[in-house]
Amino acid sequence: MHYPYSTFLIGSPASPPDVAVLATVLVTLVIAAVLLFKTINYSLDDLNRRQTVTGGDKRFWSWVIILGGPVGQLFYWLYGRGPN
Repeated sequence: MHYPYSTFLIGSPASPPDVAVLATVLVTLVIAAVLLFKTINYSLDDLNRRQTVTGGDKRFWSWVIILGGPVGQLFYWLYGRGPN
């Protein structure tokens, strides 16, 4: 079947996504955001409780945790936690 070039650029006149699909995507994004903020909070609480950290000061590790997202939290849990 041959489609005109303009239809290819703007898409076919298909029906919009189903409401159930949009609701599932929205719920998934909300759950992911809540889990991300909970893990950031848990990592920052652990950082606050520790007297010393490895590889830098606490301000450095707090920025790694906040800006690094899940990768930054993983680095903190693997390399930044000092003896307690």
